[in-house]
Amino acid sequence: MSHNLVPKLLRRWRRRMGRERVRCYYCCVILTEETLTTDHKTPRSRGGGGVKRNLVPACFECNQAKADESDEEFLGRKYCVVCFDCDSYLLNAATWRDTKRAARDHNDLTKHERIGIGEAFCDRA
Repeated sequence: MSHNLVPKLLRRWRRRMGRERVRCYYCCVILTEETLTTDHKTPRSRGGGGVKRNLVPACFECNQAKADESDEEFLGRKYCVVCFDCDSYLLNAATWRDTKRAARDHNDLTKHERIGIGEAFCDRA
């Protein structure tokens, strides 16, 4: 049953996209057909199953960055944001959502694309 749940949830989220915004569970970015993925809040490698309450919509970037962490571990870590194009330090010790927002805002404002997000208190702090 759980094996078939992921495609069913993806279809349901895609249908919702026509009526409302579907957002990434981790960074709150609005998802599109192309960016929508399914993530396990508790990874399968750590005992998380394919049950509905363990599955959330996520963008590809967050899904990859989270890897095999639980949602609480991933969202609880702190990050820094650095723009390598203008050599500026944007944020330190910020949540994942804040770092993603700062990187998007900086890119929208400056059109700089070489923005790095890493562990907090990185060497540029």
